[in-house]
Amino acid sequence: MEMIMQSPAELRHYEDSLKAFRDVKNCIDSAEEKGRAEGREEGRAEGERAKAIEIAKQLLAMHLPMESITKATGLSEEELATLK
Repeated sequence: MEMIMQSPAELRHYEDSLKAFRDVKNCIDSAEEKGRAEGREEGRAEGERAKAIEIAKQLLAMHLPMESITKATGLSEEELATLK
């Protein structure tokens, strides 16, 4: 009922305020979604690296050549040296 009783200028001000609020909320929601996506990507990369290290340890235990292990895991020879 209060909306009906407002002057055109007051109604316009209300609508502008509402639009500004929605714009800010959309920006925040977008930023949160971007942050979640980045977090998922980081987690995925960490998991892939952990798996590569696990596989490298197993291949090292099998005494496979370093060159073969680096090709299979994507880890460098320096990284493999730290696992020995």
